[in-house]
Parts: sequence; C-alpha cells; structure tokens
Amino acid sequence: MPRKPGHSRNTQYGAWCFNPVLFHKKYIVNEITNCWQWQGAQGPQGALFGCLKNGKGQMTQARRVAYMIEHRQDVQELELRMTCHNKMCVNPQHMSVHKNRKI
Repeated sequence: MPRKPGHSRNTQYGAWCFNPVLFHKKYIVNEITNCWQWQGAQGPQGALFGCLKNGKGQMTQARRVAYMIEHRQDVQELELRMTCHNKMCVNPQHMSVHKNRKI
C-alpha cells in the first residue's frame, strides 16, 4: 500500500519505535520562552507520547522521544530533566541529561 505524502516510516532506537513526523505535529513553540509546548496526551509527569517498546504499544514521556529524535540514541539509562521547569515542554535544548537512570 503506498504511503501518503508527509508520512514517514517509524524510527527505532534501542527497544523504542515511534513516528517522528507525528511527534513534531504535537507541540507548538512559545516565542517568548522557546519551550515546545506539548499539545498531545498528558499524565502526572507531563507530556506523553505513544510508542512501541519491544513491539508492544505503550505511552512514554514525550521529552524522552524528543531526545531520541535530536540525539539519535536510546534513552533507556538516561534521566532527562527540564531546565525550564515546564513539564509540558519537549524542547531538547531545555534538557539536562543525567546518566545511570534507575530502571
């Protein structure tokens, strides 16, 4: 079946698989703060995005997907904190990265 224009294949990093084109349609940029304000699903920890992990559907923090898109690497062992303190921001430039995330 031919794909529609603007639709790309899913991207995979480690166990995670997601659609980056769909991801980029889910936020708006705040011109003042430069936060990428998430418009999609929300949970207690902030922005959520649907992915496949090990072939099974699950929601994950949208900031983790943003980091994978920006840095092209798995985030399994990383803890990402938002330096802007906006739990709905998914701008990778607003993240501080900490290794050895407790899984």
